Amino acid sequence: MSAPHDLPYDELADVNAQALAGYLPPCNVNAEQSVLGGLMLQPERLHDIPVLKSEHFHHEAHRLIFAAISRLVVACKPADVISVCAELDLRGELNAVGSLGYLGHIAENVPSAANIKRYAEIVFEHALERGLLIAAAEISDLAVERSGRTVAERQAEAVRLLSGIADAAATDSGPTTMAEGVRRGTNEIMDRMDRGDALGGLSTGLAGLDKLLDGLKPGDLIVIGGRPSMGKSALGLGFAIAAGLNGQTVSYNSLEMQASKLSKRAVAFVGAINLTRMKTGRMTPDEYTAYTVAATKLSDAPIWIEDRSGQTLERIAAEARTMKRKRGLVMLVIDHLHLMPIKGENRAQALGRVSAGLKELAMELGIPVVLLAQLNRDSAKGGAVRRPTLPDLRDSGAIEQDADVVIFVHREEYYDPNASVGEAELIVAKHRDGEIGTVRVGWQAECTRFIDTPPSWSLKQKAAAKRWQEEEL
Repeated sequence: MSAPHDLPYDELADVNAQALAGYLPPCNVNAEQSVLGGLMLQPERLHDIPVLKSEHFHHEAHRLIFAAISRLVVACKPADVISVCAELDLRGELNAVGSLGYLGHIAENVPSAANIKRYAEIVFEHALERGLLIAAAEISDLAVERSGRTVAERQAEAVRLLSGIADAAATDSGPTTMAEGVRRGTNEIMDRMDRGDALGGLSTGLAGLDKLLDGLKPGDLIVIGGRPSMGKSALGLGFAIAAGLNGQTVSYNSLEMQASKLSKRAVAFVGAINLTRMKTGRMTPDEYTAYTVAATKLSDAPIWIEDRSGQTLERIAAEARTMKRKRGLVMLVIDHLHLMPIKGENRAQALGRVSAGLKELAMELGIPVVLLAQLNRDSAKGGAVRRPTLPDLRDSGAIEQDADVVIFVHREEYYDPNASVGEAELIVAKHRDGEIGTVRVGWQAECTRFIDTPPSWSLKQKAAAKRWQEEEL
């Protein structure tokens, strides 16, 4: 089957002709015509090819015909040759597809409407091939671009282009019926019942927080907010260490601390070692033993630290996609949002773009993304000792909107010398998929880590804290 020579469509219609210069764009006219002809004979078969969209057709005339058939089917109207012709004429598109004669031609010459799924696969595969050619041409342009963007930024853009091709190839990403959603949900519930007390997500390393959150869930953006020196980085590092020591691949992106310094904190965290004595080489014999054990454990943990400067959203996303593909990334931690480079934009809007991009990345990769963020300076104005709230997130209300979970770190002893030493509050101020609340934990400043209860607490204090936590949760 072939199209009439006088068919009024451009052979490169709606395809980046410049990008494909020198190539014969992959397409199969016969397959495109067979899909359309089969649908005009059996319009109900449209439901058998949900992956196919009008943009997958190479020729503009075929795109218009497919769109017309789709509109008619969705409206529960006939989609035969005459009906499709009338629909195109109503929109002033009939001349662009070669009039009624061409519609009749493809309907009469379809080999078999029963094979429409295979014809659709051929059309879809050629659309992906054209997309690859366009992406390849654009990546070639990026390689020689001299517009001021760095190589890293251009590499990130290249990864984004390829990722877009991969997304387009995912044929199972269409809408889900309620029946399918219920089926999946039931399977998840039954799985949880079979696993007993197992968490629904990754452990934070803190039992009380795990109980409230049910772990860190795939696809969630978890924001850890706090004023300076509250322990945001310690909490984020604790999340990464808990997953890493469990054999799960984690990427820790630090915008304010070198990998060597961060690793020292990690060893002090795991070994419960005085960080100052460790850094100055004055560890006790017991601490040195603990250092050796902790260093060995961490060396075997799949935790990757990225400490290069200029970590933009695009660069972080590109590296996360690569790590997901190569190493099976299960968690991404970013320390912190307000140190990410912002160029020529309103700061609040720019930070909102970053938080939205990280939420999309979490859903795309199916991992929890942990984002550390500063609070507004006014949140502690005049030395007032008040617990942080959602409006205190610095510069952008979009952060609150994009986050699935917001955890504030608060240590009253930082402001009040009469407050109990070694205690902290982890305030879950937003929890899209569950309850909010406050978890009291211990804070060991000497090794910069949070624990479930301070070791200095008496049995009576621990029992009281446990009762309080159970009541709170």
